Amino acid sequence: KKIKKLYFHFYRFKIDLNYLLLGYDPLVRSLVTCPKEMVPYILRKMGCIIGRNVDLHSPLYLHNVNKGGSNLVIGDNVHIGRAVFLDLYSRFEIRKDTAIAPGCILLTHQNTGNSYVGPYLRAEHKPIIVEEGVLIGAGTIILNGVKIGRAALIAAGALIHHSVDAKSVYA
Repeated sequence: KKIKKLYFHFYRFKIDLNYLLLGYDPLVRSLVTCPKEMVPYILRKMGCIIGRNVDLHSPLYLHNVNKGGSNLVIGDNVHIGRAVFLDLYSRFEIRKDTAIAPGCILLTHQNTGNSYVGPYLRAEHKPIIVEEGVLIGAGTIILNGVKIGRAALIAAGALIHHSVDAKSVYA
């Protein structure tokens, strides 16, 4: 038990030193390999608002963290499984008592850049709001501008491109 505690003190020191010397990039990279107990600490260090009693697994992939973590808000009693991809270009809120299963992708923006479809699909960024008590199944993809209502159930592998009503099931 003492060795584990010493390990986490050392790990925190390493994270703090990397942040002090190199900024956000090492913090974002460390979310891929760190022990799950360190994920909330790293996110708070980045400026994210993280509630109590959260269960956040690594690897956790963050994209567009240019503004630090200020676009990410995670409520109390939230579970995020392994290999979840969060795009933080716009605000992203996960309210209390919510679970996101492994392998989900949540995108707050779209930008086709200079591709051939660029003139037909305009770039846009909109927040994603996940209300209280939501369960999101493994491998779900949620696109920008979506609000998932309270106590909704999203089945595994779903593609969510519009808002979901409270207490509904989406498959």
